[in-house]
Amino acid sequence: MRCRLCCLGVVVLWLGSAIGQGPPLAAPVPDAALPFAVTTPPPAWLVPGTRLTFKTIAGTIPASDHDFEVDPEGRWADAEGNRYRRIENAGTGSAGWLLANVLALDDKQVGVQLLFYLWNGLDPTSSTESMELGYVTNAGCGGDLWLHPDALRRLQQEGVPGLVVRPMDYTIGRVTYHALWLFWPRQQGRSVWIYDRDSGVLLYTSDITKGGARHTQQGVQLSEGATTLRCTTFEASRQVVVPWAKVPAPAVVKAARGFDYRAELTVRPVAVDTPLPFRLDYDVVQRSGDWLLARLRAPDLIPGMDLRVRSAHQLTGLWIPPEHCARLQLGQVLDRDPIVGTTVSVGYVDADSVTLVQQGPRQEFRFTYRKGDGLLARGQFTEQLPITPGAPAMSRVVNIELSNLR
Repeated sequence: MRCRLCCLGVVVLWLGSAIGQGPPLAAPVPDAALPFAVTTPPPAWLVPGTRLTFKTIAGTIPASDHDFEVDPEGRWADAEGNRYRRIENAGTGSAGWLLANVLALDDKQVGVQLLFYLWNGLDPTSSTESMELGYVTNAGCGGDLWLHPDALRRLQQEGVPGLVVRPMDYTIGRVTYHALWLFWPRQQGRSVWIYDRDSGVLLYTSDITKGGARHTQQGVQLSEGATTLRCTTFEASRQVVVPWAKVPAPAVVKAARGFDYRAELTVRPVAVDTPLPFRLDYDVVQRSGDWLLARLRAPDLIPGMDLRVRSAHQLTGLWIPPEHCARLQLGQVLDRDPIVGTTVSVGYVDADSVTLVQQGPRQEFRFTYRKGDGLLARGQFTEQLPITPGAPAMSRVVNIELSNLR
């Protein structure tokens, strides 16, 4: 049971994300990413439905190759007589795809959904959707995902105190961009951004923060903190075509203050496969036009990871307009992502409901919508778990069902 409870703590990242947990994101920090105010509008090419895909890595480098844990039988002792044993202190790291989906946009605000796809080791063709973050912020920068070319020109001409600004050519693959390099030194680290001066899109960003929290037990400092490294490189941009993008949200969505789902987790096969129940509840905290920002309430959700943006500009959100539910045809393919390898298609249709299936290399997500009001009524999210050679295949399955509309 303890292992199953541990699984539950990471499952809630779909609806909040899908199933599983990724590493720290090399992602923008809304309203705090850039060390200067942004007053320009978003770039002209940016519209709802835009998807920016980045390659991202994150890691920690410990200050020492060893650490200490409390152990009454340990060989090491402090001045108070507390005893410890010495353990290996290895660094951590991960790599994956970061998808930034623009789900809402006007001249002042943008609603962004970030999805992190964790690679299987260093294999970018076998990734799993493992984390989601949503935020609404300044449309002129989207956190730090873009800047209007006019803002870049002003930065180059006028500068910002404490920020080093240099024009440069920057090459990604076979494409060379006329770029602007921004360097921000800090007491405990530094941040770098490189933007394309023509479009304003973020081409590269990295952040190094030295000496994080120190490991302390019983009031004794046992080790220095680690250095954290995050870096992100632009991969591609495309438009996700949503047939109902310009259709207003159903009246029931516009009036809702919250969406509550019953959920259960099952790991198969195991000796005892009794589903573990839990809840996923959305509280609407902001809305405008065709989008909403909701706070997710779920067991053991990581602080700061509880916001979700939902809008008409996504295929597998909280609703589909009822008139479009009726038009969807079995087998119809709605989207293919050539980088992460996912396909969204219509997997089931009957008189009362329609099911969209998002199929990935190691995951299958099923979203079932009621034709009457268009709401997401049920979901099933399945992930193939990594296994050792010779072991039976295992999967983690989460089922959800709408239980209350507030």
